[in-house]
Amino acid sequence: MTTVTVKTGDVAEFFKRGKEVAKLADAGQPIPPSHLIGFEDPSALAAVITAHKLKIIRAVRAKPAAVGVIAKKVGRHETAVARDIRQLTKFGILKVRKVKNPGHGVMNFIEPAADEIELRATV
Repeated sequence: MTTVTVKTGDVAEFFKRGKEVAKLADAGQPIPPSHLIGFEDPSALAAVITAHKLKIIRAVRAKPAAVGVIAKKVGRHETAVARDIRQLTKFGILKVRKVKNPGHGVMNFIEPAADEIELRATV
């Protein structure tokens, strides 16, 4: 199972994680795969993970689909949803897969980047 973790944390925590990974590497042990997106300030996390984007994430986790289908499901304009999906893809929360669309070429299919998406904010 893969997890994307989006959380707040300070610089000390960042370096602590780095030291733990370096110790594993020095000991020749495998480094567990992880995908962590960290924000120093909870307000920066809130600026990226908005209520609109949470609706998109939930819709995609429930049923991956094309942008137009997701836009209808969340009740927003397709252009706005596409913009939010680009940002969520940039952060590695969602991913876009090209899928053949018979008679119409190829469409972008939006799906979660991981089995689990964990959001944590500590104030």
